[in-house]
Amino acid sequence: MSDIIKVKNFDINKIEFTELKDSDRTAQKIGYVNYRQDNNTVRQFKIQSPEFYYEAGGIPREAQYYPTIKSRAFYKLAFCHDRKKYTDIVNYNEIEQLYNLFLEIDNMANTDEFRKKIFGEKNYNQFSYQPIIRIPEIDEEEPKLDKNGKPYYQPPFTKLKLELEYEEEIDNPKNIPKFSIFERIDGKRSKIELNSFEDVEKFIVWQSKLRFIISFSKLYAMKTKSGKDKKGYGIILKATCIEVQRPANTSNKQADDAFIDSDDDNNNNNNTPAITRKKEVVDNNLDVNNSEEEEVEEISKVIEQIEIDNDEEEEIVEEPKSKPKSKPKSKK
Repeated sequence: MSDIIKVKNFDINKIEFTELKDSDRTAQKIGYVNYRQDNNTVRQFKIQSPEFYYEAGGIPREAQYYPTIKSRAFYKLAFCHDRKKYTDIVNYNEIEQLYNLFLEIDNMANTDEFRKKIFGEKNYNQFSYQPIIRIPEIDEEEPKLDKNGKPYYQPPFTKLKLELEYEEEIDNPKNIPKFSIFERIDGKRSKIELNSFEDVEKFIVWQSKLRFIISFSKLYAMKTKSGKDKKGYGIILKATCIEVQRPANTSNKQADDAFIDSDDDNNNNNNTPAITRKKEVVDNNLDVNNSEEEEVEEISKVIEQIEIDNDEEEEIVEEPKSKPKSKPKSKK
């Protein structure tokens, strides 16, 4: 079991890492990230994020570097506190607080002192840290431009894995989510029944308000350099629970329409089966107006499986794009 901690109550000095051990399932060594409680017990932990407005990042679309659902099963959490475009919707000060916490953890884990403790005096200089906070590399000479000819806004981000119950069956893979989604409507929250990853994409849509329960799942270290100068190591973050407040006009949108401009709403095809919503309203720790003294309840169990990020290419998602019109076939 693990505890959920609010960002404002988090003490980085209470983080502890277990010894790295070999994993039979992956080309990595695996350790756990724990937190020392006030009663001096040590357990795994999760963080409750502030509300984010889906204005950048998101779930990547199917593309060259993300050809399968398994490769796309993560949320690119963008930190947009530098431009503060939607101050009437979200509290960017709280978002910046989470950003600074992740930076602080990165600064701790990316030191020779930390590497010597984890890998030993003889091997510490063989490893290179993959930070939680990632800064996009911007080509100043040839920046990527949007449809208006302006450079894309590319904020710092982190990647939250979205774990799936995946079976290696070519003809019938089961991409059933192993995390929870709660939809909030008029102050009431209901748990959504998720039967596929497509169901997830129907709820995590552009201009939604989102909150996450983030698990510090694993500390990983690669066993080989994989063509790089050093072996990589880092911390895996996973979203175990997501609260969603969708825009009012998106209740019947398909997964494929998640990145389409609202101008195209009338063109939506509503032939996909509706997602079943459980009737009961779930009272959990994601309420906006939680009191200072309220205990934060646990949302999910410790994640046991680890996935390694494919960081060769990052897709930029700033403004949703309209689907391109198909070209008429030429007559022979």
